[in-house]
Amino acid sequence: FARSLLSHTVLYSWCVVQDGIAQDICFHVAEELPCAKNDEIFVPGQAAKKVYFLQRGTMTYQREVPLPSSSSLLMGTHPGIAFPDVPVAETDWISTVAIWCRWDYVGRLNTCETCNLVTFNMEKMVDVLKGYPVIRAISHSYACAYVQMATSSEHALQVDLDIL
Repeated sequence: FARSLLSHTVLYSWCVVQDGIAQDICFHVAEELPCAKNDEIFVPGQAAKKVYFLQRGTMTYQREVPLPSSSSLLMGTHPGIAFPDVPVAETDWISTVAIWCRWDYVGRLNTCETCNLVTFNMEKMVDVLKGYPVIRAISHSYACAYVQMATSSEHALQVDLDIL
């Protein structure tokens, strides 16, 4: 799982700063999830409790729920505007918002074919991070900035996906 872990900028940074964290995440947090064609990975309203890395296959994300905003056009709530399907390809990260805050999905993620995902369980991640106070401290400001960006910019359309 290390190759998947190290492909994410923030997770890579954690591994550079703190010895041992990569091993702890790989052994205690990461799991492989094989998926069949047309599997539903998450749905609107479901709590985001995992981060996903697509190792193999393709998926489609469809935004269904608008976020509150003064810009109804940006959020797709303008009459006649529909959210476009977003393709998810190999090596894409999905649901990284779960690292930074409690979140309920606003879209639906489905497999287009047989896929292999690496999942990172956020409850287990919290337990691992308890042993790394330096990482928790340096991540706090990033988390605040991430939540602000995720809910108040053009990135809000795809906040269930990775928006580094």
